[in-house]
Amino acid sequence: MLALGFSGYRLFVRRSLEYRRRRLAGGSVETAMPVVSFDEIDLELARRRCHCGGRYDRHGEGPVAGKGAMLRAVALECRRCEERTRAYFDLTAVYH
Repeated sequence: MLALGFSGYRLFVRRSLEYRRRRLAGGSVETAMPVVSFDEIDLELARRRCHCGGRYDRHGEGPVAGKGAMLRAVALECRRCEERTRAYFDLTAVYH
């Protein structure tokens, strides 16, 4: 019974972290971070940290179909806890 309670708690914490991460700038398609150059993407990703404090490694990037905007998603993986996430950037200003 204790193991079941602990598993439920871990699921709650994981979902809570995911919810907060998606609300941050660049955490989802809806909150894509606007940039004016590709260098800004590199600087932002170098600055970001995982909830455990680890740095992220890139594991690919590509375009995302958005609401009339030119979006780019970058797949990230934490070096410490190996949790995977994505960061979203709005490239509209780069191409205009």
